[in-house]
Amino acid sequence: MCKHYPQIIHKKFYDLFRSEPIVVCSLGRVNLIGEHTDYNNGLVLPAAINKYIYMSIQTRDDNRIHLFSEDYKESHTTSLDSLIPSGKLWPDYILRVVDQIIKAGFPI
Repeated sequence: MCKHYPQIIHKKFYDLFRSEPIVVCSLGRVNLIGEHTDYNNGLVLPAAINKYIYMSIQTRDDNRIHLFSEDYKESHTTSLDSLIPSGKLWPDYILRVVDQIIKAGFPI
């Protein structure tokens, strides 16, 4: 399913950053019953749906983080030294994941 990602994802990344990206994809999902119950020992029935999220990434030689949302047509730039909330919702999800990876002791 995800192995045939839209070429626009690859092209947009290359146009913005002049680098060959690694493109990853994840299936969407819905919870048919239960919400916030799976981690509270309750019953939940998640199901995959035919919606996807695509993300293009590439390593850098510095500590800068450059993000771009195709849906919002917005950019956000910060550094690994300054992982503070951006005031926008979409970059904060990514920055929080990066923060947790660093706190767990993994290199970025």
